[in-house]
Amino acid sequence: MKKMFFTSGEFASLCNTTKETLRHYHRIGLLIPEKIQPNGYHAYSDLQVNDFYLIDILKSTGCSLAKICQIFSTPSPTDFQKILAEQLNSRLIDKQNLLRKEKMLRQSIEKYELLQDRSFLGICHVIETEAEEYFIGTPIAFDALSPAAFLKAQKEHIQYCRTHDFGEEYQLSFLMHHESLISRDYYTGNYICSRISEPIPDDRLFIKPQGRYIRLIKAWNPNMEETYDFILDYARDHGHKIRGNAYEAEVSLYMQTNVGNYITEISIEIE
Repeated sequence: MKKMFFTSGEFASLCNTTKETLRHYHRIGLLIPEKIQPNGYHAYSDLQVNDFYLIDILKSTGCSLAKICQIFSTPSPTDFQKILAEQLNSRLIDKQNLLRKEKMLRQSIEKYELLQDRSFLGICHVIETEAEEYFIGTPIAFDALSPAAFLKAQKEHIQYCRTHDFGEEYQLSFLMHHESLISRDYYTGNYICSRISEPIPDDRLFIKPQGRYIRLIKAWNPNMEETYDFILDYARDHGHKIRGNAYEAEVSLYMQTNVGNYITEISIEIE
């Protein structure tokens, strides 16, 4: 079938674009008119419609014009395929990052939903969790008289998570080992944690089992002994046996130096 040719205006209309876009593509060597007539008019062939739509598709995947120029200038189909595969891999990484950010936002919203019913504040109650949760933890060399130890562990934890691309919540969580909890030695066996979506082979992995938990949602209290004694006394008085670790998570996000805005959720596994 004989080729059809179109002026710049006709081709732009056919491709639902503008003559300015076509001129830019021409300048950077991306889509050059098949014919340039002596009078200066440019003519594009019907075959170039396919080239334009491929450019448009690649742009929609986040490909830069410089990258598309590289793709179009590849000398063989194998090179072309390799570059496309690299672009696909990059987009898959972007997709995973977006999914993680979505989880971060959803879980942060869920935290705030806990605050809708204020009748729970300051009161222990028993809940059933429906699934395991997974955390990456960094130990805290805790000294009750030295908050610097906590800040040092926090910095190390954030760096570790960023390096390994861990974490899907804005909030940090905290873990206290079962042994420290039941011995009421609250300043040992503590970890700063970040939630992850699935278990991974990492020495810092903690698994929070599905099951029954005593939960306390409360305003921040700098006195750990008072808070955890309150929960353990509740467990004793109601015949609950402590089975696992204690998990503490931030619920509120925006303090503006007002500790009254700081709400925490503590959950302790029981039999």
